[in-house]
Amino acid sequence: MSVCERIEWQDIEGLRVGRYGHRVNTTSILWRLGTTLIDTGPANQWACVRAFAGERPVDQVVATHHHEDHAGNLSKFPQLGISRLLAPRESLDFIADGFPLQTYRRIVWGRPGRIHVEPFSERIELADGNPLEPILLPGHSPDMTCLLDHDRGALFGADLYVGGRLRYLRQDENLNGIIAGLRRILTFDFDTLLCSHRGLVPPAKEKLALKLEYLEELRAQARSLEQKEVPVEGIVHRLLGREDFVSYFSLGHFSKRNLIVACLREDGAVLAA
Repeated sequence: MSVCERIEWQDIEGLRVGRYGHRVNTTSILWRLGTTLIDTGPANQWACVRAFAGERPVDQVVATHHHEDHAGNLSKFPQLGISRLLAPRESLDFIADGFPLQTYRRIVWGRPGRIHVEPFSERIELADGNPLEPILLPGHSPDMTCLLDHDRGALFGADLYVGGRLRYLRQDENLNGIIAGLRRILTFDFDTLLCSHRGLVPPAKEKLALKLEYLEELRAQARSLEQKEVPVEGIVHRLLGREDFVSYFSLGHFSKRNLIVACLREDGAVLAA
């Protein structure tokens, strides 16, 4: 059953949308800050997103990265007379030219349309005069960018958090990049995290720090077991348990094994697709 659920925090509105119930990983949240929308939801939820966007004037739409659950509806906003569409410079080719989508991603989120959008600069101006600061944190994707609202002390965190104890990793994620991104974001000043999947995450920096600690410890444990000549499958079973529906449904693109293999890679490079 599809989800179309409202979230409110101060003067920020969120809309959680998704095809499969209230599972955190199969729903995503777009945020409205004045006349700016942050992210767009997946393409198969356009009806709900269109109604939300049409409730009051919108003068720009900002995508945090190119993934289909975040930028899936960018190509449809010109239908509403909204032509100022912004994304990280690193996202532009993905959004304009398309990118490979595994079957499970098409089923859960749908296929995004293609469109040319503008790159945002070092500041994203808002109608109230309070800018957002983009912070590029590649790891989850090469273009993932968080948006810091200094005035509200709020971080629009894209997919930086999602959950505190990762048990799966996509083949195209860079674990060492994720860890580096968590370290970097903790140097900034904010007290509220608006996660694109989890929603409001209090206390923000404490939760992010705990996720960082967990990933560093998991990586250390995996490498220790490797030094004891435990095979990869044995490390997966000891630290994360057996593979389950998530891995089978994604044909291994999103799996526990990916996470352990990434822990063992010194360079943090993504796995072969």
